[in-house]
Amino acid sequence: MTARGSGTRSAPPGQTKVPLSASTPALANPAGVRAELYEKPAITAAAEHARGTLELAQDDPAEAARRLQSAPQLWQGVGAPYDDALARTLLAQALLAQDERQDCNRELQAAGAAFERLGARTDLEQVREQIAAVPSP
Repeated sequence: MTARGSGTRSAPPGQTKVPLSASTPALANPAGVRAELYEKPAITAAAEHARGTLELAQDDPAEAARRLQSAPQLWQGVGAPYDDALARTLLAQALLAQDERQDCNRELQAAGAAFERLGARTDLEQVREQIAAVPSP
């Protein structure tokens, strides 16, 4: 669209035109920027954690477990022990739904130990209740 009488293109209302050049690679290649963001361990951990949570809520424990398998290690790698423990509790739920009780118990034990080290009493109590509810193998 051109501005009346000016012969130049104008941006639609509410949008601004930004000139692109070699000095603005982020604007020139937004897909590349998104790809770079997803290579960051914390973002990858958060994405896998969120996807696993969604899969668990949608009653797909196998896919949830697949997504959540890497989240604890990724959270550890960025120094986020609380998120690591939360991911382990979700992974434990996905494992239990697949009748993998020993693996479920292992993840809950690890989460409980982390919550105890962190002083997260409420979370620790919830994990203890979950451990008690896991049927013996």
